[in-house]
Amino acid sequence: MSREDYISKLFRENADKLDEQPSQDLWSRISGELDRPEGSSTQEDLPRFEQISPKSAARPRGAMLKFAPYFAAASIVAAILLASPLFFEQEAAPKMAEPSERGLLAEAIKEEAESEALPLNAKEQEAQFEAQEKEQAEKILQAAQEKAPQPLAEEDLNELTKLKEQPTDELVVLTPDVELQEEAPLLVQEEAVIASDYPLPKMSPVVQRNYAKTPAADPSLAPQIEALQEQNRVKAEPKQLEKENKRGLRRKQAKGRSRKKAQKHKIHPRIQLFEWLLGEYEDQTPEAGTSIERWRLLNPNVIEGIAVLKKGDDKIFEERMRIFYDEGLRQVFLDLPLDDSRLPARYMLSQFDTERIIFEQNDKAELPNKIILQPSLQGYTLIILQERGFLKSGQQQYLQHRNRLSNVRAIRDLKLKE
Repeated sequence: MSREDYISKLFRENADKLDEQPSQDLWSRISGELDRPEGSSTQEDLPRFEQISPKSAARPRGAMLKFAPYFAAASIVAAILLASPLFFEQEAAPKMAEPSERGLLAEAIKEEAESEALPLNAKEQEAQFEAQEKEQAEKILQAAQEKAPQPLAEEDLNELTKLKEQPTDELVVLTPDVELQEEAPLLVQEEAVIASDYPLPKMSPVVQRNYAKTPAADPSLAPQIEALQEQNRVKAEPKQLEKENKRGLRRKQAKGRSRKKAQKHKIHPRIQLFEWLLGEYEDQTPEAGTSIERWRLLNPNVIEGIAVLKKGDDKIFEERMRIFYDEGLRQVFLDLPLDDSRLPARYMLSQFDTERIIFEQNDKAELPNKIILQPSLQGYTLIILQERGFLKSGQQQYLQHRNRLSNVRAIRDLKLKE
């Protein structure tokens, strides 16, 4: 076997090892061999398989020839190992090129974005818009030509431009020879459709009627017509004041007077409870005489009552009362004299409802403890009540002028004066 055949065989046998990297030990030996200078012949610089011991140096040259094939094989393996990195570099080159191309593409995109981000003046912006519009028009034209079965030839385009330049009077519209038919109105068409679907019922002919005219009113009936109209008007009117309840009339009159007074003085909300009391009352007894009592609004917080006892034309007795609201104490009080001293005793409002209003005092045991007001349809009733004993003699002498007395109470019943 020649040397070339041996090398070829060795290459074929080790073809699967060409892609393998050499071991670290072999790689270090090969690199050491390559790095060794040419003139050096020291024993340390030689590779391990080429180191010659002092004993072997004395051997004859024929012994070295026996190992020549092994040396050749080792050199081939070394050459293969040296060539393998070249194959690895060639395979890795495209892979390394891909990231570099991606980097270039990213840089190009970044530069384009930066160029777009730069402010444009009016002329550059207008030129850019025109270029974009032109490019878009070309794309649309190209897409239309691709979709069209036969693109327009240059001659056809020239003819179209000539027709466009000609005036409108010279244009001739070519239409097929079709006979024009007048369309029936929409209503007629609908009637025809309805007639084809459903048979129309026959309408009865319109009958001409002659109505008689409304007769005019007879002038001789004018008084009767006027009397009837007046009668209907009287029936439609509300009831007259004289036909209403007398008590209702009196209450309306009293309310009218109270409203007039309330306009001058705005009544406090706590005093509005006694607004019905405003007005003039009287009580007639044959023995004592005529008792007249008049309540009026002094100011928003005070209602005052003045009572007079008359016998004939002589005034024989007079007293004053008042109901007021104390803003400091936030309470409603009643002041009423109970003896000849005419000093008013003060009572505080304790409870009230629609039937009665009660004032009480618990400070002085010798005075009546309750005073009760009871509104009625004709007026009101006042009761002075002593529940802790009997009325004093001085109190009885004073209260007998205008009240009906007992040992524990005094009562007077007043009617609203018409």
